[in-house]
Amino acid sequence: MSHLFYLPAFLKQLQKLRGREARAAEEALVAFEYFVRTGEMSAGLGFKKLALDKFEIRVDLKNRIVMKKIGADYYLALYGNHNEIERFLKRQ
Repeated sequence: MSHLFYLPAFLKQLQKLRGREARAAEEALVAFEYFVRTGEMSAGLGFKKLALDKFEIRVDLKNRIVMKKIGADYYLALYGNHNEIERFLKRQ
């Protein structure tokens, strides 16, 4: 069974979100948690493999949540746009 872990830097990014961005992030996380629990992917989740152990889900047209998979567990690491994700992946 898979588990989700929220890294401290990711939580700080989420706390800065307001309004529409905050609601979209919450909806994406709820859909992803459901996918992790049941294996059923909702339409629009946009779950995609980025690298060997890195994945993303779509929050909205420009923002994504990036995570690292270790074993069966997912570690949510970054909320950001395309450029922020590219920088994150290059540092890893």
